[in-house]
Amino acid sequence: IHRLADNLWQQHIVDGRSDADIFFLCGALGGFVYFWLFNAVLLFFDFTQRPAFIRKFKVQEGKNEPPPARKFWKAVGLILFNQVVVSGVCAHFMFPAFAWRGMEFRSPIPGFAEILLTFGVSVAIEEVFFYYSHRALHTVLYTHIHKIHHEWQAPIGITAVYAHPIEHVVSNVMPVFLGPLLMRAHAFTYFVWLVAVLSTTCIHHSGYHFPLLTSSELHDFHHKLFNCNFGVLGLLDWLHGTDLPFRRSPQFGHHRILLSLKSVKEWAGPARNSERRRK
Repeated sequence: IHRLADNLWQQHIVDGRSDADIFFLCGALGGFVYFWLFNAVLLFFDFTQRPAFIRKFKVQEGKNEPPPARKFWKAVGLILFNQVVVSGVCAHFMFPAFAWRGMEFRSPIPGFAEILLTFGVSVAIEEVFFYYSHRALHTVLYTHIHKIHHEWQAPIGITAVYAHPIEHVVSNVMPVFLGPLLMRAHAFTYFVWLVAVLSTTCIHHSGYHFPLLTSSELHDFHHKLFNCNFGVLGLLDWLHGTDLPFRRSPQFGHHRILLSLKSVKEWAGPARNSERRRK
């Protein structure tokens, strides 16, 4: 697998391109093309409400089924501006920083252990910077900046990057860039990291709690209640006590990876009945 990935990387990404071209191509493929391909599936579920069995995985039933057209297209406009203009400008200024740190572009792609180490450090850095920047946006900055993102109390996948441009830079872009920058990540690792981060945040905003994928319950609850669950993993929320409303809610019991095709409602129902019988 490693050899195949390296051959694909060298032949389709590296050959004939400058380091700057490779860097921007990684951002374009990982941050734009992949984002819309991934969300095309979610949007199909949202707007067609097909296949019917997908509805049982909806977290907030009856909300944005389907999304209002006018609200949706408003979101699309700002999302495209953030992705093309704001992220493009950020990438323009970040490339020299990555080059200065010694990012590798043309060497063989790193092994699994190195990629895993980079991911581990990057996840920790993202959690810290996202938590504190996000929590700061819920202070006096909320009305002027963060309120835009919270127009969607029942989010859909694309709203992961529906935000004021300042918020997009501070909370979406910088926490994602900093880990690979610090770790002097290979460009291939940086690309895979972008794909992983976007997959996670789109799932967290999808409005669905799908089997075998990371749970969306924590962040979906944040959109419902506003004043809790500011982090990605929930570790800093636990440390600061900002997850207490969530921990006291029924949704906290749903916050797990589903290992079968049953929805949380299907397995929570028998559990509640069993609890009533014990009482």
